[in-house]
Amino acid sequence: MNPDFQHDEATVHGLKSALDRYGCCVVRNFVPLSKIDSIQRATEKVYQEMDQRMSSNTMSDSEFRHCYRYGIVRPFEVPIDLSDGMKMDEAMLGIVYSSMLKSLLIEHFGPEINLLVPSSHVRRIKPGTGVPFHQDSSVMKLHSTRILNCWFPLDKAGGDSPTLEVVPIGLKELLPMGDGTGDGLYSHLQISENTLDATNKLSQSWMPTMMPGDVLLLDSYTVHRTHQTPEMTTSRRDFELRFASRQSIESRTDIPQQRLEIAL
Repeated sequence: MNPDFQHDEATVHGLKSALDRYGCCVVRNFVPLSKIDSIQRATEKVYQEMDQRMSSNTMSDSEFRHCYRYGIVRPFEVPIDLSDGMKMDEAMLGIVYSSMLKSLLIEHFGPEINLLVPSSHVRRIKPGTGVPFHQDSSVMKLHSTRILNCWFPLDKAGGDSPTLEVVPIGLKELLPMGDGTGDGLYSHLQISENTLDATNKLSQSWMPTMMPGDVLLLDSYTVHRTHQTPEMTTSRRDFELRFASRQSIESRTDIPQQRLEIAL
């Protein structure tokens, strides 16, 4: 049984237990679509403008290297206005502050929590692109730091667009990575299917179909990748918010961070 919850049945204790056991869980209908719509519209506009700069050869080398080639938009670094007058980053954090996520983060990390700015962003996955099996702690070079990714689809994930394939096992360590056989953007961080097969983990993988309004909670040691098939012919967008306890991360002055203003 996979850790899949309906919002009206989810509790902080139940979600925390699922994260401890499975390293992940999905909560359906978690965010009212009215809170997602303005983020969706602004995201569509930003990607259209990025695509135009790319096609007209006016994109800066910095934007290409740090954003476009990864399909990433960074609203916590470059402010983006929404149609309702809010900034995109404020709207995203507003979802946390106004929902069960606030209590879950406190239960998971304690009351002092930081947002990891470089790893909190919008992402677009086009057909034929994606990320191989990996663990976020390896990608972020935070090997001993537990991080929670709150992953919100802005389009349907699954069906005719890529979703995530997750191995729902609550790991406490990093697996071997980067066997040197790949040449993609993420090959140095890739966990091979042979490694997962050898530990009987791959057979347990889960590919949830998710809709706007759902949220996937993902521990940074949990193995996952982009799941796509030849039938998936449309792009998928999402936004990702990554959090860690302040005590575990604040000494890393090389990583821009933002303190969450959480009142107990």
